[in-house]
Amino acid sequence: MFSGLVMVLGLFYFLDFFALHPFPQKAPENSVKIMSYNVRLFDLYNWKGNKETKQQIFDFLVRENADIICFQEFYENKGEYGKTFKTTSTLVEILDSKNHFEKYTHKMTGDQYFGVATYTKYPIVNKGIVPFDEEETNACIYTDIKIDNDTIRVYNTHMGSIRFNADDYKYFGDENTQFKPNVKGGENIFGRLKKAYKKRIIQATKILDHSKTSPYKVLICGDFNDIPISYTYHQFEKLYKDAFLESGFGIGKTYIGKIPSYRIDYIWMDEAFQSYEFKVHEEELSDHRAISCFFNLK
Repeated sequence: MFSGLVMVLGLFYFLDFFALHPFPQKAPENSVKIMSYNVRLFDLYNWKGNKETKQQIFDFLVRENADIICFQEFYENKGEYGKTFKTTSTLVEILDSKNHFEKYTHKMTGDQYFGVATYTKYPIVNKGIVPFDEEETNACIYTDIKIDNDTIRVYNTHMGSIRFNADDYKYFGDENTQFKPNVKGGENIFGRLKKAYKKRIIQATKILDHSKTSPYKVLICGDFNDIPISYTYHQFEKLYKDAFLESGFGIGKTYIGKIPSYRIDYIWMDEAFQSYEFKVHEEELSDHRAISCFFNLK
C-alpha cells in the first residue's frame, strides 16, 4: 500500500514528461511559427567529424522556415575566419530575417563570439538583456516583436549547465562498460548537480521577475538544462503554459547526449496564446534537437 501511494503521488510530477496529442490540431493560416535551437556553435569544432554539419543546419533552417528563431550557443566570428565560417550574414540571407538581436556572453581569441541570438521576419521594436551576473557564460535576452497589429515579447535564454567533464561521464558507463559506482565519483556528480541547480534557480527567478514587467504577452524559449520534474520547471509552470504539453506528443526528448537525457529545451507561452503542432525535430546536427510550434492569440 505504501509503495502504491508513493507511485500515485509521484504520478503528478511525471505527467509533465508526457504530451498526449497524437493528432494535434492543425495551425490556422494566420499562425506564427517559432523555433528554439541550441546549435552548439554550428559545429565549429567538428564534433562528429562531418564537415557538412554547418551547411546541413542552414539547410534545415531553410526547410522549416520559422518566423522567429531563438538560438542558443550561437557563434559569430568577426575576424579572418569569419570570412569563411559565416553565420550572421548567412542567416540574414537564407532566412530573410534582417531583424535580429545577438548577445555575446564571452569572446575568445580571433574575434570569436559566443552567446544567444533571436532572428525574426517581423520588425523588432525594442530589445534588451536580463543580466545573469553570477554566470557570464549564460544569458537571457528579450525582443519585442510587432506582428500585424499586435506586439509580443520573446525571451531567449541559455541557463546554467551541469558542466560534466569526461571523468564524470565515465562514472555512468557507456555501451561498452558497466556502471561502477564509487564514492568519489558520486560526490563529484552531486557537487556539480547542486551547483547547477542553485545557479538555475537564481536565473529562473530573474527571468520570471522580468517577464512580470512586460507590457506585452510573453513567450519564453531556450535551453533550460533542467527536466520537467525540476524546481525551475515548476516555477515557470506557475505562470506560463508548456507548449509541448499543449500540442506535442510523447516524451519529447531534446538532449541527445547522455546526461540529462530528457527534455531540457522549452517554449513557454502566456495563457493568451494557443499552441499548435509542437514538434521535436529528428535531425541530430547538434547535441540538442530543435523544437518548434505554431502559435496565435486565442
